[in-house]
Amino acid sequence: MQTVQPRAIAYVACQVRFALSSAGSWAIVDGVFDTHEFYEAIVEWFEETKTEEDKNFVDELLLWWNRSALGPTFSFRIERDNSAQKSVAKSLKKRRISSSS
Repeated sequence: MQTVQPRAIAYVACQVRFALSSAGSWAIVDGVFDTHEFYEAIVEWFEETKTEEDKNFVDELLLWWNRSALGPTFSFRIERDNSAQKSVAKSLKKRRISSSS
C-alpha cells in the first residue's frame, strides 16, 4: 500500500465493527446491521463531497491517515482514481452478487 484510500478506511472500519461485535462469524448482514451498507456509506462520505470546503476537509483527513499509517514524512498527492477497480471493491461486489443469487 502506497497510500491510504477511502475504501481501505471503510474496509478496516467494517473489520473493527465485526471485531467489536458479539457475532460468532462474519456475515454481510449481522442481525440488523448491514456491513455492505456501512462500507458504502463510508466510501460515499469520502467520494461524494460536493463543496470545496468538504473536499478540503476530506483531503486533510486523508493526509492525516496517510501520515499516521505511513509516517510523518509522507507527502500526499491527491488522487481521485477509479477505486471500483481495487481488489476490496471487487471482492465486496462479488459477495453482494453471490449473496443475492
